[in-house]
Amino acid sequence: MYERTTYHIDPVTGRSLPKKSWQASRELLSSDGRRRRVTGSGRTPDEALARLEANYRAALLGTRPSKGRPRLFTSGSTQTVRDLFVAWDADNRKGRVSLTMAKKYHGYFEHHILPHIGDRPLQRLTTRDLEHLFSDILVSKTYTPKKSKSNPTPQARPMLGGPARRNVYMALSNCLAFGVRRGDLDFSPLAAVRPPSRKTARAPVVELSEKARDLLATLKASNDPDYCRWLFQLLGLRRAERLGLTWSRVHGLNTKSPSITIDRQLARREDVTGWQFKPTKNHGVRVLELSPLFAEALRAHKRRQDRQKKSGDWRPVEGFEDLVFLQPNGGIISLNRDNDDWRALLDRLGIPQYRAHINRHITAVWLADEPDIDIRVVKSI
Repeated sequence: MYERTTYHIDPVTGRSLPKKSWQASRELLSSDGRRRRVTGSGRTPDEALARLEANYRAALLGTRPSKGRPRLFTSGSTQTVRDLFVAWDADNRKGRVSLTMAKKYHGYFEHHILPHIGDRPLQRLTTRDLEHLFSDILVSKTYTPKKSKSNPTPQARPMLGGPARRNVYMALSNCLAFGVRRGDLDFSPLAAVRPPSRKTARAPVVELSEKARDLLATLKASNDPDYCRWLFQLLGLRRAERLGLTWSRVHGLNTKSPSITIDRQLARREDVTGWQFKPTKNHGVRVLELSPLFAEALRAHKRRQDRQKKSGDWRPVEGFEDLVFLQPNGGIISLNRDNDDWRALLDRLGIPQYRAHINRHITAVWLADEPDIDIRVVKSI
């Protein structure tokens, strides 16, 4: 964006007179790899940006820009981004999308969009604003986990990874598209903003498998109270399946052939007022035979939990008293809390951070290293 001065001849006096204006520009990479400069001029920076938006959009679509002053929004519109979201949210809750999806969209806007651009008038919302939102603001957001016994000095962490920022992007894109369909906008200013990448760095699973062996050995040697919770990650369980395991799904623990049944997972209710059990991700049922390593750890965990139940601090959530993995006071271990505890554990042991879900892949590596294991056991896991 820059100011420029042009000159024109006064038809009466014949004198050359200066004229101030603003011009905004950006580059467009064409399909043949050549760079093209797209500009927009106006009497004010906002007008120049508006014309740049129209010209850039036309260049993307391969059309000619409309003549005259570009109209991004309906004439005289005083709507803000928040106003448009309220209308879109109401439309979603009428059945346009599932209630779960509508609540996710609402959360994305409430936490990551409205605090930054919610009060921006639609007629002043530009591509530059949205590029700043996704390239700078959301990238720099952090959060600090709550203090816990396993994490007494929590450190600030990035709040949103690439896939999470992409989810926010898609929510805003759908909302602006709703505005276009309703006639509030001529086109979405987000169209020229590149969406965040959904790809994440591929984890070195084979190398991490050795770190996992060291981690479990350290926890077992120190008689860590959470040893069983982390060990069961290496049984191929998803996080919600592990946290949703109940003692009623544990069979023959004190026999020679103990097993567990995985047929449900722990999840938030759709109205976010509490917890519920849901079917597993693939709606299947699988029975896992427990090797001596897992059975011994689970028996020790049950003895510890039985002692905790006799204390005066034991206050479980009604309907979830039978969960295998609970807080020392009987409270539910949420998915977010479990994730924070895992990160704190890696920090405490000096192990490079990696997602807990990678332990499912590490399980596969370990199974591949055991040539004599029964193939039926491998399939069940």
